[in-house]
This record gives sequence, structure tokens and C-alpha cells, in this order.
Amino acid sequence: MARDILPNLILMDINLPGMNDFTALEKLRADKITKDIPVVAVSASVMPVEIEHGIEARFEGYVTKPINVPEVIKGTTSHIG
Repeated sequence: MARDILPNLILMDINLPGMNDFTALEKLRADKITKDIPVVAVSASVMPVEIEHGIEARFEGYVTKPINVPEVIKGTTSHIG
């Protein structure tokens, strides 16, 4: 879907059904068409180790649920890298 739409940003829930979120991110990064699309992890987990793991996996940021849409749009959410 990302290859067809070419979004400016992907918000990816890290608890994907059927595919590990890190595998999905690796597939996006390995594809020459989608490799430069920023991907932000979305999760209910607020544990610092989980956030760090997401950043280490090359997500551009990590947003915790519930999502405060106005903060995300402004880029003021503290976990956006």
C-alpha cells in the first residue's frame, strides 16, 4: 500500500497482526520506493526501554496512545525524534 500511495509519513502501530512491526519497517527501508518515507511507531507502551527499542530500530519517532492529534501535528509530542 505504501508503494502505491507514497505517503509523506507512516504512523505504524507496533502491534501489527500477522507481521512484526520491525519486519514491516525493514521491508519499507529495503524498498527503493519507500525507503525514505518517515515511519513513526505508535504504541500503548510508555516504558522507556520500549521507546528506546523503537528508536534504535530506526523509527523516526515513537508516539504513545492515546494519540493527542493536535500535538502530533504540531510535532510537540515528546517522543517524536
